[in-house]
Amino acid sequence: MPSEASGKPKPGTATLTLKGAGSALIWMTPGAVPADIGKQLKLSREILDRWVEWGVDVETYRACLSEADTARSAGLDAKAHALSARIVNGLGINASLVENASGVSKIRASVFDSSGKPVSGASVICRLVPGKFHWLSLEEPAPGIYEGEITKENLPDLYNPGKGCYEPYSGPLRLIVHSSQGGQDGFCLRTLSLEKRIP
Repeated sequence: MPSEASGKPKPGTATLTLKGAGSALIWMTPGAVPADIGKQLKLSREILDRWVEWGVDVETYRACLSEADTARSAGLDAKAHALSARIVNGLGINASLVENASGVSKIRASVFDSSGKPVSGASVICRLVPGKFHWLSLEEPAPGIYEGEITKENLPDLYNPGKGCYEPYSGPLRLIVHSSQGGQDGFCLRTLSLEKRIP
C-alpha cells in the first residue's frame, strides 16, 4: 500500500475500486529485500564481466544493471533488488554460426549460469531474421552446448535480377536465442554473416 508521504510502497493490504474504463498503477515488491543490496549489485557486475569474457550477449543485462543502480540511488532498494536478481538468476548465451566437417551450417549456443557453469538440459530455441518466423529447437550434443542445422526451409529465397531467378539467402543473419531451465532464463540477440547459400 503506498505511503502518502513518500509515494513508496509499505507493507499491508488495500482495497481498490475502479470506475468503468478506469485504470490504476499497482506497485508490488518482494516481502524481503537483502539488507545490503550493494553486495548483490557487486555480484551482478562480476557475473557480467565473466560472461563478457566468454562472448555472452549482455546488453539486456547491462540495461537491468543500469536501472538497478538508478533505483538504488533513488532509495528504491526493492526495485534495485528485482533488477539485479534478473542477472544473478539469469542464463548467459554465446551464439554463433559454425560449419561441420560435412559443410553443414549450424547455429551453436553455449549456455552458462551466473557462476559460469555450463547449463545442461535447458530448453533452447532460436529464430532467424530474415527467416520464416519459426522457432527452431536446438539439441544438446555436449553439456551446455546446443546446436541446430540451418536448412533451406528456415530461410527466404531472394530474387536475383541478374540471373532472373530466386536464390537461397546468404548474408547478414540475426539470431534471436532464448534459453530456459526451471526458474532461470536467458536471451541473446546477435547479428552474424551467413557466407554461403544453403543448397
